[in-house]
Amino acid sequence: MREIHGKSKSPEYKIWSMMKDRCTNPKNKDFYLYGGRGISFHPSWSSFNAFYMHVGSRPEGCTLDRLDPDKDYEPGNTRWATRKEQALNQREGDGTRGKGNRRITFNGETKTISEWAEKVGIHISSLRDRLESNLWTLEEALTLQNTKDRSPKHCKRVLFNGQQLSVRELSKHSGIGTNIIAKRIQAGWEIDKVINTPVRLKIHKNKV
Repeated sequence: MREIHGKSKSPEYKIWSMMKDRCTNPKNKDFYLYGGRGISFHPSWSSFNAFYMHVGSRPEGCTLDRLDPDKDYEPGNTRWATRKEQALNQREGDGTRGKGNRRITFNGETKTISEWAEKVGIHISSLRDRLESNLWTLEEALTLQNTKDRSPKHCKRVLFNGQQLSVRELSKHSGIGTNIIAKRIQAGWEIDKVINTPVRLKIHKNKV
């Protein structure tokens, strides 16, 4: 029996139709992210009226979102959300949606990478680079802003002669430039080799 609702041209109806299609149609370009991995929708939401009664009218600038990206479109897990809210609720490991929901605990606070990036004031990709690099401690990655004089190559501290020294301090001790020391540490050199290996000078031949 055909439903009567007078909303076939509304944004809510279009979104409802798209929701069903990406969950049930293998030809949908996003099927692999939804139906292809078992995401479906509540049986009653085969009816637009039932769907609309639960979610209501779409607020300006919002799209349909699931609180738990690994569960279905269903009551208690579906909402209208802004792009920013959705970015904080991304599913980790999804090449399309990013890796924004990995949770990190620091100083008694547990936040997603997206939330930490917002708190620090840097882009999420920059924070991921910090966390994946061996040149940043967790504290530095989650507290320092991405300024030129606090670049990652100068932040990491390493143990030398019983002391935790920064790259700058190692540079001062050895007379070797910070860039070279940072690259050696990143390459996995032992600290003695880092500061005791002479720098090979490049000889530029004069053009005649």
